[in-house]
Amino acid sequence: MEDSLAESNASLTDWSSDFAMLFEHLEEGIVVLSSDHRILFRSNKCHLQFGLSKTAEWLDDLTGPEQLKDWQRCIELAQKEGSFRVVVPGANDGFLRLYVCAQPDGRIVISIRPAEPPIDRDDILGAYERVLAKYDIGLWRIHVPSGELWWSDKCYELLGLEPGPICTSVYINDLSEQDKSRISSQINLAMSQKGQYAPCFTVNNDSGVRHVQDRAAVLQRNDDGTPISFVGATVNRTRIVELESQLATLRTQIDEAEALRHTGRLTGAVAHDLNNVITVILGNAELMLLEDLDPEHEKSITNIQTAALHAGALSSRMLNFVRDLPLSMTSIDAVNLLEESVPLLRALVGENAEVILEPLPDTAFILGDRHRLEQALYNVVLNAGQAIQRGGHITLSLNVEPDVVQLLVVDDGPGIDEAIRGQIFSPFFSTKENGVGLGLSSVKRVVDEHSGYVSVDAPEEGGTVFTIAIPRSFSTPEDFVLAVEQTEPENSIVWVVEDELLVRVVTEQLLTQAKYEVRAFATPERLLQALDTDERLPDLVLSDVIMPAMSGPDLRKKLLARMPSVRFVFMTGYADDLLVDLPQKLDSRSLLHKPFHRSELLRAVAEALAAQRQQAG
Repeated sequence: MEDSLAESNASLTDWSSDFAMLFEHLEEGIVVLSSDHRILFRSNKCHLQFGLSKTAEWLDDLTGPEQLKDWQRCIELAQKEGSFRVVVPGANDGFLRLYVCAQPDGRIVISIRPAEPPIDRDDILGAYERVLAKYDIGLWRIHVPSGELWWSDKCYELLGLEPGPICTSVYINDLSEQDKSRISSQINLAMSQKGQYAPCFTVNNDSGVRHVQDRAAVLQRNDDGTPISFVGATVNRTRIVELESQLATLRTQIDEAEALRHTGRLTGAVAHDLNNVITVILGNAELMLLEDLDPEHEKSITNIQTAALHAGALSSRMLNFVRDLPLSMTSIDAVNLLEESVPLLRALVGENAEVILEPLPDTAFILGDRHRLEQALYNVVLNAGQAIQRGGHITLSLNVEPDVVQLLVVDDGPGIDEAIRGQIFSPFFSTKENGVGLGLSSVKRVVDEHSGYVSVDAPEEGGTVFTIAIPRSFSTPEDFVLAVEQTEPENSIVWVVEDELLVRVVTEQLLTQAKYEVRAFATPERLLQALDTDERLPDLVLSDVIMPAMSGPDLRKKLLARMPSVRFVFMTGYADDLLVDLPQKLDSRSLLHKPFHRSELLRAVAEALAAQRQQAG
């Protein structure tokens, strides 16, 4: 065996002699060891550049005692795996990168290069902690046998605790009983390898309410499976919970809006027929009131009229919110609007409160849509009537300013809390148990459409003051009586087209009673046929919007092609496709809302005919 080793050494000497010059030109230092760690070869760079012993014959003497253990461990791993790379401390306070290869004949070849210091484990953890802290994530670790708990600084902030000595009980006391039980159960499952630990919980302490989530796992166990190290992260979910709450609120509002959309479709489908019925009731009641009746009968008919108006107002209240109708703007006398609205307002409020009308100025002209403004006024007064106690008072008045006319509704109820005063005009906001929050929101919508403003105040003496301000109009509307006289009803021909028999009959009766020459048709087709046979053509056509075979707007197009000067007034009952095909520009003489008063019908017809004569002259 000694002869074999001598031959090997001789061979190595020849080999090293051949390659010594090559090794000196390499950046690496080269060391060759025998299987028993005797140095067979080392290049000059090993001692010149890396400070290894030049005279050592064994590995034990090549490095200092502090580095020897690292070298031996690398060689052991290389002998098991064939090769191994590692960074170890050097002799001159530097670091060496070793690449160790185990040869089949037992020799060990080690390549040595300079290396940067390895990253310290604590530095790595510190860097992770700093990065995670930016994302509101804290790290923690529990040594299970001792119960020792370590927290990163971010955990204190997330749990709202002051830095200092810590244990799990520090924040466990700030949890709800339900959270305590749930967290304890999940920890036990995670420790037994039967579940994961990822609870969401709420910490409520002097720092406020905080929503957090833990995620953790057992990182180290004993041979018998008992846990040693339980490591986890704590994540701030406060903002997520706030967003989830907002999302839930938005979803609720979307669901309510969707329900409202379906309600709107259903309401639109029946409103046309409903308003036709109310028109018939109202029209016949007004026709009967024109007769010389017994006072008791007159009172009964007045009650019928009031009930019909009430039903029409309640129908319009919902429809005005779910339908986006174009405004029919004209100059309106707010004094007249208020005076004519008082009887219906008293009927709406009932016996719960007294509606008082304060002295008004002679005139107060505003620019607006009379029907929309009436509905806004009804909603404000109805809201006041529902808020005050029985026997209360609602006072109406007008205040004329340079640019606006203010309509004031004052009640002596409990008032509106300042905390919610800014929300009462928001859709779906209601203080009533069964309220849907549409009344006052529709008021604000109408006022905004008129470029006005609505406000609410709570005087110190109590009650609530609603102020609706609408821009003034500086053009005077025509007087109704004068307009009727100017149009000479007995010489004016009005054709009525309405598919509902009872509506057609009562409309014809109302116009005939007002001395118009009237002809009524059940369908647009019959009206068009009459153009070819009737010598006396109409000055004005009063048409329903929605009819089975041909709509009112379609009839208007055909009629204007043959009679460019004819005037048109549309009657609408708020059907689903109400104003889809109506002309873009409609003045106050072009649209009559069902159910309508006799006075509204006569005013619309008289004003339209007056405009026709004015245009012709």
